[in-house]
Amino acid sequence: MRLKKELGQHLLHNPVILQKIALMAQNAKIVMEIGPGTGNLTEYLLKNTYLEKLILIEKDIEMLEIIKKKFNDPRLVLFNLDATSINLANFEFEKITIIGNFPYNVGNSIIVNLIEQSNYITKIVAMLQKEVVQRLCAKLKTKDYGKLTVLCALFGKTKKLIDINPANFIPPPKVDSSILEFIPHNYLIATETYKKIIKICNIGFGNRRKKLVPLLKSYFSNDNFIKLDSILPNKDVRIEELDIEQIVKIAEII
Repeated sequence: MRLKKELGQHLLHNPVILQKIALMAQNAKIVMEIGPGTGNLTEYLLKNTYLEKLILIEKDIEMLEIIKKKFNDPRLVLFNLDATSINLANFEFEKITIIGNFPYNVGNSIIVNLIEQSNYITKIVAMLQKEVVQRLCAKLKTKDYGKLTVLCALFGKTKKLIDINPANFIPPPKVDSSILEFIPHNYLIATETYKKIIKICNIGFGNRRKKLVPLLKSYFSNDNFIKLDSILPNKDVRIEELDIEQIVKIAEII
């Protein structure tokens, strides 16, 4: 078996950690595992007695062939799909728990794609690069606080569970890893507001040392900028000083 560097394949092999991750989904009836690889985590997920269906999403067809030979369980459903563009509406379920060792080279894209569909999700438990998890869970006014933090917070609550060092993988990655837990909120964001939030984040965090209001005025033509005075702490504020609620209000105003 040849692991493909271009697909960011690093297989978790520590049984203690695999069991801990599987137990994080032990009460879920329907689970989707992203990036199962050779089925190391799959084996432990199938031990969850509450499980009714385990959907595997794997881009590498060779890995899927390995899994087909390794398991004979009627609860397994396999799909050769790219998780960065997967559409959860195409699956026949109301809510699902998503779990897995996400390919590190596309971890950001997978997370953003999934949280935008959080109305289908009960929980996400994702293994990612430690620095990515730090950005997703970052606090206000820190260097890690950025666009990823805002987008995740719009749709749910994030929490770092445990850190995992490279020795627990084959081959060992060059970075440390962490497990992220994401629990969705129960409300939806208007599509137009969300598009504006993304644009504001791109503008603000792309120029994070610059004052936000002058930046916005150079991109938006709007008569409502005076209304920002009531929600901003001062006219010289930078985006890294604003919490999620303030960023949402700016989007609604402009």
